[in-house]
Amino acid sequence: MFRSKVERARLWAKEQRMREDGVDIPSCDLTEENLPSDAELRAEGQKLEFEKGDMKAMIIAGFMTIFPACVVVLLVFALLIFLFAGLF
Repeated sequence: MFRSKVERARLWAKEQRMREDGVDIPSCDLTEENLPSDAELRAEGQKLEFEKGDMKAMIIAGFMTIFPACVVVLLVFALLIFLFAGLF
C-alpha cells in the first residue's frame, strides 16, 4: 500500500548518505521515473510465496507481540477488581 512512499524515502535517505560521504550525484536521481509503479510492486508482492516455516514464525511472532499486552491488561483489571473489592 505504501511501498512507493517507502521506496522514495529509502532512496532519499540513500541520496542523503551519499551526499554526506561527498559523492556527487545529480539531483534528478530521485524522480518518479526511477521508482517502480504501484502495479509493478503489487505484481512483485503477489509473486512472493511462503516458505515452509514462515506461517509458524508469523504465528509465534504474533503471540510474542499480543500475549504480553494481554497479560498487562488482565493484570490491570485484576488489580482494579482487587482494589474495588477491598474498598467496598
